[in-house]
Amino acid sequence: MSWRNEYDRALYEIEKGLKTADSTRAEYLLYALKLSLLSKTGAKQTDKMIVKLKKGLHRIPPIARKLIISTILNHTIRSCGVEKIRIWGKLYENDLATWCAVQIAFARKLYRTGDINKSVRLLLNVYKTARRLPNPSQMISALNNAAWYLKKDHPYWALKMSRQSVYWMGWYKEWEEASANIFDTLLELQILSHDNFGAFIITMLMLKMRDLNGSYMKKIQIWKDITLGISMYRNTRRLRRWIGSIGNSMSDISRKTGIDRKVLTKIISGEVRNIKGETIRKIIRGSRNFDVFKTPYPIYNELVKIDIEKRFEEAIESLRQLPLSERQTLFISTYMAQIKRDKFYLSRKDKFKEAYEMLGEIGKFERYMFKRYETMEFMIDMMRAHPYIEGRKAVVRKAIDRMKKKKKEDFIHGYIELDEHDRRLLDRFFRNYGRYDGIRFGVRIDGPERVRSFAKRYRLKIQPCFIAYWCEEDGRIRRKLERILEII
Repeated sequence: MSWRNEYDRALYEIEKGLKTADSTRAEYLLYALKLSLLSKTGAKQTDKMIVKLKKGLHRIPPIARKLIISTILNHTIRSCGVEKIRIWGKLYENDLATWCAVQIAFARKLYRTGDINKSVRLLLNVYKTARRLPNPSQMISALNNAAWYLKKDHPYWALKMSRQSVYWMGWYKEWEEASANIFDTLLELQILSHDNFGAFIITMLMLKMRDLNGSYMKKIQIWKDITLGISMYRNTRRLRRWIGSIGNSMSDISRKTGIDRKVLTKIISGEVRNIKGETIRKIIRGSRNFDVFKTPYPIYNELVKIDIEKRFEEAIESLRQLPLSERQTLFISTYMAQIKRDKFYLSRKDKFKEAYEMLGEIGKFERYMFKRYETMEFMIDMMRAHPYIEGRKAVVRKAIDRMKKKKKEDFIHGYIELDEHDRRLLDRFFRNYGRYDGIRFGVRIDGPERVRSFAKRYRLKIQPCFIAYWCEEDGRIRRKLERILEII
């Protein structure tokens, strides 16, 4: 519940648990969880909670004590700064997750004092340690902070780190958990590197986030109005001035763009009220050395469309080189990785099936996908998606790649026949499977027979399937998931 920002409900459930806790360990673990939630919301009760936890430490079993010390340390770092860590001596070094949190705080302090190189080296060490654990939040934070610290002096390396950070966010975090701060770092670096397509894609993702605050909305204002389906633009004063600035004279602009001098005169004088997209493209081809992020809306809108078309052609050529089985895997994993597909063209059963069945004939598939920009974007995502989508694709493939060819085809045909709401639930199940595959908890998890049967039918590992099943907190959702797993 807390990762969905349902803090009030989560605190209510904790209070219920405290009333029925039948051991000191359970009681103090719930108190630690309560402290973690209160510190996230900035509530004033946190100081009283810390006093209570400190007084009770000597009575708490060692396993629970380790988690509670980690919780208190993390809160101290967030609220008071790394200087207060000395209160706890070297206890934090016994817990690697807490050590990572402390080192991130130290790196922040080093950055503020101007020692950027040492700060970044420290963050990269944190990333390596956090990845071994694994601790997703610290992996993501370490890379994101390093990217932010390096963005002015080493934008190329900063961009690589930021992309990796966003990739891990896609791998480990559901959409409701995604952080606008992490996206914002990547957006800043894409602007610095003049990656207009990347900036557009990340803006489209950020616009799908709930409660995006005003500072982010102001920053993405330039891209949020992009409309790929239009090919006619108003001839605004800003656009006329921009066109007039690309040459020394009307004749010079005409020569560069290939547009008749008389037509240009009518455009720049404002006599022509609307301009076709093809005319805008001629103007773009005749322009040189301009900042794409400072262009008028029609120019930028067409630039994004041109970029999509170019990337689509490249993606089709790459797809052509792959065997059919890999095309099928890319198609289904890309679909399962998409965000909020409610109005997506391929979410309709008939359109999904048509596109999937054309994968064996690349020419037909190309013509079908080229009809709409949203399907062209999907095709691009199949071969090289935004890092967040790539992370979601990769984690889904941990399940898909275990299926034998015939079973995979059976699964995909069954998936197509599900309604979109059921598909989304199954998508989340697969992502959680991939996230927990390979992680050892030291205990065996059990679950319903229908989940076990699904795992055996498609050669999936049973333990990650059970964990993915129990990731659903609502019993009604789990029962629905069981029914889906049984019929597919």
